[in-house]
Amino acid sequence: QLVIENDVPALSGMIASARVEEDELSPSHNPADLSTGITDNDAFTDVATLSNTALQAVVLPGADEPVTFSLNLSASGAVLDSSGNAVTSHGDALSWSVSSGVVQAVAGGRVILTVAQTAGTGTPNDPTDDVFTVNLQDQIDHANASGDNGTKTLDLTPAFSAKDNDGDAVDLNGAGNDQRPIRLVVENDVPALSGNPASVRVEEDELSTAAPGAGQPPADLSNGITDNDAF
Repeated sequence: QLVIENDVPALSGMIASARVEEDELSPSHNPADLSTGITDNDAFTDVATLSNTALQAVVLPGADEPVTFSLNLSASGAVLDSSGNAVTSHGDALSWSVSSGVVQAVAGGRVILTVAQTAGTGTPNDPTDDVFTVNLQDQIDHANASGDNGTKTLDLTPAFSAKDNDGDAVDLNGAGNDQRPIRLVVENDVPALSGNPASVRVEEDELSTAAPGAGQPPADLSNGITDNDAF
């Protein structure tokens, strides 16, 4: 007899990362985003992709290669950042859910981001060239005063599953559930001036030293001659 022991994949210690920006959020997108960003006209948008090649870097396949990545259609629980802290949007905590084969991060009834899997061009039955698309659809709460270049890095690992050629699953977050090797960098957006003035008008004509009634502003120090207009 020949006894052959199995081999299983392991984490490599490498990180697979994508980047999206709040600056590019827009209700004109399809699907419509829930916030409107102020574009910084750089190369990043509110959509990013993770290729199979990028994901393969986070694992050591072992003898039973290749490792196949897919969406984790059982994703649940809190969405965390790369340090293990809960992520919020408008103060609402994000959690993982699945809808129609797409993994979503939702908060307060809003879809904040989605992760979808698309078959590679011309190879619908070959998952090794599939593409995973991340679409940011609403704002992420960043640290106070992060500035326009501030970022928050989310742990996307719970949105994925992986197994080798004979079905052995890869524990993508490691034995301590703290490796978080698949990540999404979300750049902050900040307000800007619109160019429109805000203006109010007062008139000296209505100044009066008369004693005010209860709850009224104090007496003025001059008396104007009213022109009986609306001001």
